[in-house]
Amino acid sequence: MHVSKKFEPKIGLSEIDFDNYDKDKHPLIQNADIYYVVLGPGEMLFNPKNWWHCVYSTNASISVNCMSYTNYDFIEGKLKSNWKILLHKHGLYVKDYVCHYIDDNGKRMRR
Repeated sequence: MHVSKKFEPKIGLSEIDFDNYDKDKHPLIQNADIYYVVLGPGEMLFNPKNWWHCVYSTNASISVNCMSYTNYDFIEGKLKSNWKILLHKHGLYVKDYVCHYIDDNGKRMRR
């Protein structure tokens, strides 16, 4: 849903900021079924494959994602992502990468 152009290794990001989104710029969100769930200690939530999710913590906590892949997912997704990571480490893939940020002087820095 409005996939971000930023590259984060092995996952997909959305460009939507759920706290402050523009309905005109992100029309798909208007027809989305949005569910809100509050989990208690020891509870977990299963998100089906390809469901978008957004997580907020109500207090200090640890969150863990566990994803499984079919053989096709592995070949299509993980290997493709690993190539981008390898190219990026050698300066050959310089798209908007999540590991980068702009410092106070406007210089692009790597985390």
